Amino acid sequence: MTRLLGAALILLSFSAQAYMTQVEAEYRYLAFAETIYHGEVKSLVAFDAQEQRLLVDAIWDAQEEGKMDVRDVLVAINSEVFPLSEQLRLAVVGHRAGERTDLNALATAVLTEIQTDKQLATLVVSLQYDLQAMGLDDLVTAAQQLMPEVTGWVSASEKPVGDQTALALDLWNHEPDLSRYEGGAYESGIKLYMFCRTNRLHACILTLRGDRFERMTNADGTLWTQPALVSSARGLPSYQRNGNTPAGIHHIDGVMPSADQQVSFGKFRRLMLDFVPASTNEAKTKSLLPPSSLESAWWRPASVARDVGRSLFRIHGTGKMNMDPTATWFPFMRTSGCVAQRENTYNGIEYRDQRNLLDTLMKAQGLAVNATNETAIKGLLFIIEINDEDRSVTPADLKKIGIQ
Repeated sequence: MTRLLGAALILLSFSAQAYMTQVEAEYRYLAFAETIYHGEVKSLVAFDAQEQRLLVDAIWDAQEEGKMDVRDVLVAINSEVFPLSEQLRLAVVGHRAGERTDLNALATAVLTEIQTDKQLATLVVSLQYDLQAMGLDDLVTAAQQLMPEVTGWVSASEKPVGDQTALALDLWNHEPDLSRYEGGAYESGIKLYMFCRTNRLHACILTLRGDRFERMTNADGTLWTQPALVSSARGLPSYQRNGNTPAGIHHIDGVMPSADQQVSFGKFRRLMLDFVPASTNEAKTKSLLPPSSLESAWWRPASVARDVGRSLFRIHGTGKMNMDPTATWFPFMRTSGCVAQRENTYNGIEYRDQRNLLDTLMKAQGLAVNATNETAIKGLLFIIEINDEDRSVTPADLKKIGIQ
């Protein structure tokens, strides 16, 4: 369980807000996690739907880590006032923890709601294996019929994608019109690209275009690249909580206020990621893509992860050490869905990839490299799986594709 700095605990006493910032949300989650860890279940108060989701996330993680029996927590909270999505997730947690309760009323309510609530229907599809184990087959079938496209994608999730190198090249060469997207908020931002294998046990590679869409280069004129890992430590697919980082498009929205939680997140401030907002027929996402991507599903994992309620994605290093040099991802550490950067010293080499990334992003955005400007980093992150090969992606692979 992630341990918490005292400042985050204060957030438990805040009243409900119309909207919680990413910073507030992360600290609220951490505060809930700490409270659960210490067994202080009477202190678990969630004022609104955002807080209730974060509380359920913390309970889910406590149960999934297997370090404690969360049934006392489940009894202590009044879940009937939670949204149906969170009541359903709590029911899954309870079933995993050994509870066997009558779920007919909940299933009926969810069945009615999914007729008009796309995100709830998507959540049901994503939880299908748990729900079937709970005897809720009819609910799963109904959601699958309502969401055939999502159902098909989940069934094929993170299986071999074949050769998507042509799509990757088109993506790299396509300059999206950001003048109207989200009110122009990302128009002068950077475009960070991550090219991966389907098998997330191998490192991906990052490369970058600046605020004028210029390719970022090293001192010798070669394309700037840096490895990164987007692999779930629990081996879960991206449509599940704590699963792989989803392929698709993510916002980059500055950094956390400080480099706290250094065991988990490393010595340098972590970048905050968010999803492209939902829109009719994913029009906002599609507006950022080249024509060749519109008939492809490579970007859909991010949309599904958004709709099932995943959140708090970050790009960060770590204070933890990888003690297995035979691992295909060595010296990276796998995460709960975040983009991992190399850190610490291995074989006499000190890795400071998060520091290098922050500095490079500031330069690409035309900012002076200093701590103050880290908060101004803004842009888009594109994650695409290029093919099924069982090895890390290298600069030579990009050059072969035509990305150079």
